[in-house]
Amino acid sequence: MKRLISIIISLAVVLSALPFAANAETITDEVLTYTVTDAGAVVSGFAGEAEEVVIPAEINGHTVVGIGDNAFYECFDIVSVEIPETVVSIGEGAFTYCVSLSDVKLPEGLLTIGNRAFFGCDGFERIEIPASVVSIGDEAFSCCYNVSEIVLTYGIKTIGEGAFWQCQSVSELYIPGSTESIGANAFSEALNLQKLTLEEGVKEIGMYAFASCSMLAEVSLPSGLESIGEGAFQLCSSLEKISLPDSITSLGDYAFYKCTALSEVNIPAECVSIGIWAFAHDDKLVSIELSEKTEVLNAGAFFFCSSLNEVVIKSNLKTIGEYVFYNNGENLTVVYKDTERKWSKIEIGADNDDLAAANIIFEKAELKLGDTNGDGKISALDVFQLMVALKKGYTGEQYDVSQDGKITGLDKLALFKLIKNGN
Repeated sequence: MKRLISIIISLAVVLSALPFAANAETITDEVLTYTVTDAGAVVSGFAGEAEEVVIPAEINGHTVVGIGDNAFYECFDIVSVEIPETVVSIGEGAFTYCVSLSDVKLPEGLLTIGNRAFFGCDGFERIEIPASVVSIGDEAFSCCYNVSEIVLTYGIKTIGEGAFWQCQSVSELYIPGSTESIGANAFSEALNLQKLTLEEGVKEIGMYAFASCSMLAEVSLPSGLESIGEGAFQLCSSLEKISLPDSITSLGDYAFYKCTALSEVNIPAECVSIGIWAFAHDDKLVSIELSEKTEVLNAGAFFFCSSLNEVVIKSNLKTIGEYVFYNNGENLTVVYKDTERKWSKIEIGADNDDLAAANIIFEKAELKLGDTNGDGKISALDVFQLMVALKKGYTGEQYDVSQDGKITGLDKLALFKLIKNGN
């Protein structure tokens, strides 16, 4: 709570010091321009030609609390900037295209880094985000092609869209557990990224967050992860295996699309839905086992998995979309953990050619209609079992004696009729 109050107060100070404040004035020294209010000063421009810039903690008795939008935009010759610990905010585009900038230490006490703040800073080799930072803006460090190390410290909550897009030299990445949001394309096209670790506490992976990380081979995901967004790992062509935590409830569309080396993956125990083309074109995938809770395979989920020859499907599956099982391996075998009658109730979309030709093994024998207790006979014991089911709200096809898809008193009447007729 104290940390939250401190953040709110600090942000309020920064906002009150922005150029649009009614009582703002401008101060210029030999190098920098500042916009000043009673709350403090914000660097608003660079007027010098120096390669090394030192931002003071104070100007004319005013504390320097921020670096404003576009303050150093396209200052191509700046090599280093020293930022005081009084600065709590770096504005949008503050250092965009400072292509020679290689030496910046972000101060402890900094709270927010704005959109495109360091976009295209080719000179960076290392980026360290202090523990005080709670938010990294969209494309904040995008196209910093030479960054080989990114240090994210526990405390960060939001990583913006494309925040580190095309940081092509980083090889290892650690996402702290304080992270609540990983934005779309946050680390996509990190072409040299080989190892990724998400700490316990991370709940969601955003759309295309790690897409096209073509060297990514080792991924460690936390046990409490709940969702993997659309295209999160698509085109990660070096990824051979991944263990998905059982806590995941959904796999987004294209989540592992064209992971052409992927041969080993599990479907999480809590996963209800597998997205459109989620594993399409995963050429090395040989077998897959759905979880008990999986209800929906969306269109093309396993399209063109050309080595896939065994699929294990559990009894809760309700829908197989179009093209889910198309152009799979030869002699596809489907093991269905229930009866043929239950299988016939699954909604199967068009163009599941391999499924139509598959060898389907039904692991449960068909129940004899009216045999509610499963003893192979129909008797008063089945009536008793049905009455218990009606009273306690049990479900199961063995109780649907009337075959209307519901468990009601009509099933008791149907069962009496079967017993009367000697069946």
